[in-house]
Amino acid sequence: MSENKDNRPELNNFNTLRKAEWNSLEGLFESHAGLSFEKQLIFGDFIGSHGWQLDLGKGSILFGDIELPIQVIGSLSFNTSSWMWGWANTQSGIPENLLVHSRQLKALGEEKKSKNLQTVILMWMKVLSTK
Repeated sequence: MSENKDNRPELNNFNTLRKAEWNSLEGLFESHAGLSFEKQLIFGDFIGSHGWQLDLGKGSILFGDIELPIQVIGSLSFNTSSWMWGWANTQSGIPENLLVHSRQLKALGEEKKSKNLQTVILMWMKVLSTK
């Protein structure tokens, strides 16, 4: 990094970091797991021990007095150990405006030819345990 006449670093000489390419859901998960975990911890500190209420009509989740907008990515069934993407869950009645990010993930799956992002139902224990 070069310095200017005030002995301050020049900001235009930093290297640009690019996100790693991925070709599987596992690769994507591995690339982002640490940062996602850190965000989850920070969010936990932010909401504290408040219970939560979901309002699909308003598209928000409430933690005590804290109201935040939501997007529905999908749903998890502990009975069948499966995950269904929000874009595929046509019987749920989820409002279309809450499925924007889910549909973006589907489009990304189509672009990257990722079967896991395009498959309607994933057996999540199998997905997490295979390499």
